[in-house]
Amino acid sequence: MRKMTVKPPLDARLRDAYVSLPAAERRLADVALKRGFELQGFSATEMASQAGVSKATAARFFRRLGYADFAEFRQALRTQGEQYSPFARFGETDPQTNEQDHPLRAH
Repeated sequence: MRKMTVKPPLDARLRDAYVSLPAAERRLADVALKRGFELQGFSATEMASQAGVSKATAARFFRRLGYADFAEFRQALRTQGEQYSPFARFGETDPQTNEQDHPLRAH
């Protein structure tokens, strides 16, 4: 079983690492900061193309940020994005709340 560790949000990682990144990796960071959660739909090749860098540079960039590869990077984006989804709040209701008192009950 793989142990999951809590990592800082992507934008915080990018900003912390930005000044120490090589120029090509900074272009990838710029794409990541500009595109944000939109990158969930990109492939590593598409992201590299957007930044005008090679796939090898992109692979080094993901590892430098602490991800094993692009798949782990994209999964982190998805996980981070889920916390902002309105669907994430569905499970936040108190099971002890009386159904009669629920605001939607009137509808």
